[in-house]
Amino acid sequence: MHVWRTCSMMLSLAGLFMWGCAPTLTQEERVKKYGPNPPVIDAYGGAAQAAAGRSWRVYLAARDPDGDMDRVLFELDRPGYAIRDYHKRLGDDLGQSFSGYFYLTIPNVSAWRGQALLGTDLNMKCEIIDKAGHKSKMITLPFQVVLSSVPHQTPEGFAEAEANNLGPIMIRFELEQPWGNPFDDHDR
Repeated sequence: MHVWRTCSMMLSLAGLFMWGCAPTLTQEERVKKYGPNPPVIDAYGGAAQAAAGRSWRVYLAARDPDGDMDRVLFELDRPGYAIRDYHKRLGDDLGQSFSGYFYLTIPNVSAWRGQALLGTDLNMKCEIIDKAGHKSKMITLPFQVVLSSVPHQTPEGFAEAEANNLGPIMIRFELEQPWGNPFDDHDR
């Protein structure tokens, strides 16, 4: 069993080394291959409030004349915390244009956890990056987490029928621990 583990580790390391040595295209070569045009965000929106324990939707409609949209960068800006980001890959079928929503799961808030999240001014920033490395303009959607129920409303510029589910935004919220950090040394 030990020999098998050693061999598989060596093969994995060799594969990673070879992948790291693969030639990459320069910016000029990427522009020549994929096109000179950046993605364009035509419409966007999101509710001003998000219910704790539910999902919050980020609506985006975008297009790229070159048809090479590759991913959406999401950045969650929460005062007092590190900015969290997530790159959502777009399938080849969405390279030319897409319209719909991505969703962010908001954690439950209780008397023991997450109270600091309530009423905090949060900002979700989004931009689209294409295969040539071009970026769309960055948009910002401000919102706050509340305890009350918030209905999902399709923003202006989006038809309910066109509001396709484009997948999750995998950003985790940092919530304070109810009993503090066990590694804090308060006795010093």
